[in-house]
Amino acid sequence: MKKLDSAITVFSFDFPPNSGGIARLLDAIAHQLADHGYLDVVLTCRKEIGLTDTSLSSCSIRTMDHRRICREIESWANLKADGTDALVLCGNWYPEGLLCWLAGVKKYIVLTHGAELLPPRQKLRRPVWRMLMRFILENAALVIANSRYTSDLAMKMAPGARVITIPLAVDHHIFIPMNRDAVRRQIGTGDKKVILSVSRLEIHKGIDTVLEAIARLNYSQRNKLIYLIAGRGPARSHLEEYAEALSVQEHLNFMGFVPDDVLPVLYNAADLFVLCPRESINNRAIEGFGLVYLEAQSCGTAVVGTETGGIPDAVEPGNGGLLIDQDDSRVLSEVLRRLIEDDRGYFRHMGRSGRKRVLCRYTWDHYWQRFHSALQSLQEG
Repeated sequence: MKKLDSAITVFSFDFPPNSGGIARLLDAIAHQLADHGYLDVVLTCRKEIGLTDTSLSSCSIRTMDHRRICREIESWANLKADGTDALVLCGNWYPEGLLCWLAGVKKYIVLTHGAELLPPRQKLRRPVWRMLMRFILENAALVIANSRYTSDLAMKMAPGARVITIPLAVDHHIFIPMNRDAVRRQIGTGDKKVILSVSRLEIHKGIDTVLEAIARLNYSQRNKLIYLIAGRGPARSHLEEYAEALSVQEHLNFMGFVPDDVLPVLYNAADLFVLCPRESINNRAIEGFGLVYLEAQSCGTAVVGTETGGIPDAVEPGNGGLLIDQDDSRVLSEVLRRLIEDDRGYFRHMGRSGRKRVLCRYTWDHYWQRFHSALQSLQEG
């Protein structure tokens, strides 16, 4: 690959030790840039102290005050000081992309993820929000979408933007198949079939659909199953109450926050990874891609997702996973019934197919090749 002419500043308020998919994505991109000698500096802030930090050298990171107004003023000042010719990769169009434009940065790249492109809930804000987002995206040197769905959404919102799609990737050296019996002994699931969800606990994530699917099973089938739910969020108490109302609470384990280094163990302990998000445009609820599906498949675990948002880019029916309609607890219940009664290794075979799919298309080597090619095209005009 032809070497790039200039180093890149990564600018994102979502960055380790802050948690979440965007933080992990920006951390991985920063590492790729550093490994290839293209990273100038990371501009970010610190909030959730004590969580898993990045392994980037401290000299590569410039942190801002965590308070909103202070961090934005400091970021603007840093961008100004670095000069208008710096090439800046923004974790989001707002506020990072807007701050780049205000600082006079000539070339900035915006990553788009899905939900941030949807209209705000307050109707009075929508006209201004639409104009501002369109302006920032159309003035970006490049807009990188994480799925075909997100790409279509970005082009609809900003028809004049230069949009390309680069699917997300997973570290296949970390998310690896392990000895399933050993990890189950480690977390104490016994000989039951294990289904798993890893998600922030919000209503649109569809955890309630999984609870309803479990409730459709007969009592004997339910006793052969345990549902692990990893994550925290505002809907936890609602989900616990709903599980009790459905009389399935004894088959669940709300695990709360799980550190990133424990996730591969959980994925390997599961017979099936299930997450059933629903699309709700008015509530700005959509899954732009779904990195957790790739992580599970990389560990050799079969997955089930819904036919919404960008999930069809992450889950290919018959090749590592299954797709169902949103809110379809009846079909999901049939999938769980087949899992419980499966004696022919159907789901294990599906998991092995998912691992091969990740290795063929979704490693960080694949992401870097696409990302580098996009930067090269940008550099060549």
